[in-house]
Amino acid sequence: MSYAAPREEGNESFAFATHLVNTGGRALASGTVSVLTLNQNQVYYLPIVVRSRIVVRKLFVANATSVAGNVDVGLFDQAGTKVVSSGSTAQSGADAEQYFDVTDTVVGRGLYYLAVVANGVSSQVAAHAISAPFLTATGVLAQTGTFPLPATATFALIHATGALPIIGLLTSTVL
Repeated sequence: MSYAAPREEGNESFAFATHLVNTGGRALASGTVSVLTLNQNQVYYLPIVVRSRIVVRKLFVANATSVAGNVDVGLFDQAGTKVVSSGSTAQSGADAEQYFDVTDTVVGRGLYYLAVVANGVSSQVAAHAISAPFLTATGVLAQTGTFPLPATATFALIHATGALPIIGLLTSTVL
């Protein structure tokens, strides 16, 4: 099974794990979608580079077969300040993307982090398998012991997870 980022009329989308798989050159993650059980109250921060001003309109997570508890999906700037998030929301829709309407937020060029955290012990999301050393090489970070997403991230290296959760955002370009 493979995964393609969702599209909406008038919006562009970006899904971090799918981007890594489809960037050409050496693939860091497998193209096969697997399941990642999110560690309870562990935030996963996935870096993205925004190349022009955009408006973030929605966030999403690709749910897997077991949806339980609440999730919070958000976007942080390079300094670790939360830019926008869904807030604590019940995870729903097995084997489907779950969209979160957020306040339209303009962000400029630069490095940002897509983030996801869950408070359930069996919350699962779709993911791409990746070996742990590549998580560090791609800039994936973590934070433990927090739910919902904090106002300011405390970034730490991630060592144990061997998968990239499929999370993303729907945007439009600012002219």
